[in-house]
Amino acid sequence: MLHLLYVIPALLPLYLIKISVFTIPFTVLELAIYALFLIWFFQKKETFSFKNFPWPPVALLLAGLIVSTLFSQNQTISLGIMKGWFFAPLVFAFVASQVLKTERQIKGVFAALVFGGAGIALVGFYYFFIGDLTFDGRLQAFYLSPNHMAMAVAPALLAGLWFLFSAKSSAEKAVWGLSSALIFFAFYFTYSYAGWLAAFFGVLFLIFFSSVSKNSKIAIAGFLMFAVFSLTVFQAGGEKFSNIFSERGQFASRLTIWTAAAELIKEHPIVGIGPGMFQEEYLALQPQFPPYLEWAVPQPHNVFLAFWLQTGIFGLIAFIWLLILFFKRGFEMIKKDSGTAVLCLSLMIYILLHGLVDTTYWKNDLAVIFWLTVFVNFSELQSQTVKKSVLSVDE
Repeated sequence: MLHLLYVIPALLPLYLIKISVFTIPFTVLELAIYALFLIWFFQKKETFSFKNFPWPPVALLLAGLIVSTLFSQNQTISLGIMKGWFFAPLVFAFVASQVLKTERQIKGVFAALVFGGAGIALVGFYYFFIGDLTFDGRLQAFYLSPNHMAMAVAPALLAGLWFLFSAKSSAEKAVWGLSSALIFFAFYFTYSYAGWLAAFFGVLFLIFFSSVSKNSKIAIAGFLMFAVFSLTVFQAGGEKFSNIFSERGQFASRLTIWTAAAELIKEHPIVGIGPGMFQEEYLALQPQFPPYLEWAVPQPHNVFLAFWLQTGIFGLIAFIWLLILFFKRGFEMIKKDSGTAVLCLSLMIYILLHGLVDTTYWKNDLAVIFWLTVFVNFSELQSQTVKKSVLSVDE
């Protein structure tokens, strides 16, 4: 059962493969999650455990999602978003919370995420070396955009560094160091500045709360500062960096998108516009604005705006409520020396910071990572793993 569970975070890109079952479209990732649930359900020997889970905000979020879907102009699209980006990820996270019983197992699911990220990075290197890049020289591999790839590998990078900072043996350091290096270089070539900055703060959090010595923390933090400074200097003369704040640059485009999103919120403040409907509504607003700098915009490039527009005001309230409880729980566990909580909070810091300028939840793989992080942080197992050092998955 555990090996089946580990397959999901290791093979998250399976969401890109779509098939129909009785005319209903599914991704391979969804079908794998449902198969996992059925196998677990018919093999389970214990009753469900709901202790510590933040069910009230989750229930309110789902209620907002359902109401917004009912008012959607295209319920077929909205139902598909519900199925792939909410229902399936929640099912997987719930099964994981019921199956993971030991510290070794909880490390195993995050190790699978790291190895999956390393696999994505290796494929990315193939695209890089054959020169299959975007028009501006960025790596996107088989994803729709470089930002999508950055959001896919950044959580794996943080998890890999979490293992590396706590590794004791040379073999462990070699495994996690190599995996993290592979992911880092693929992440770098996406040239996702927002992703870089968000991951930087996530790594700083890992360093500050890790079990390494004070001198090591200072050395690692100093290296990161130097790396950020060097990257800034190196990128400063580049076309992408120079165009960020230009009249037709990324910031100007984002500002237009956020302004359009705010206008949509004024028109639909309570129930939103329905999941998956942003691009259609965004394009319909175009006559109210100068010609858009970006036309293909499926999401509002801000995770909070995305939740408000696609789950209504109640979904947004639930999302913020969930985050408050998440960080409260995480810091409580950190005070009890829980290494798992350090990783969970680091991942959420990355998700939220990058989510200020992109939509770090609203994609199949990112939703799985989000809910896995939430459920692990709230699980009863989290309380049982305190005061234990985080070693390798093969401990």
